[in-house]
Amino acid sequence: MPTPIRIYRPQRTSPEDLEAILVGRESLLQEVLGRLQHWTPGASRQHYLLIGPRGIGKTCLLVLIEHRTRRSETLRKKWAPVVFAEDAYKITSVGDSPSLVNASDDN
Repeated sequence: MPTPIRIYRPQRTSPEDLEAILVGRESLLQEVLGRLQHWTPGASRQHYLLIGPRGIGKTCLLVLIEHRTRRSETLRKKWAPVVFAEDAYKITSVGDSPSLVNASDDN
């Protein structure tokens, strides 16, 4: 049975399916991943602000960045993606998120 594509909910769609339906964002995805890969400790960190109307692919892009970062041995050594729920307004510090505290215990 095919996996459903969740419109407006890419975080509930498998990364493999998102990879298959990615259109027009591969160059942006590669640019961000390239900058993450070439970052060196001690250098300033680049920030990105994704702006656009609902459904344009902002969350899809973030899910794919997370997926490719976890899949890449090089990126995994430098970065640990953290995903918050869209309505996680009560998280104001690392201690407020059990997933962050548990992830730091693994290192």
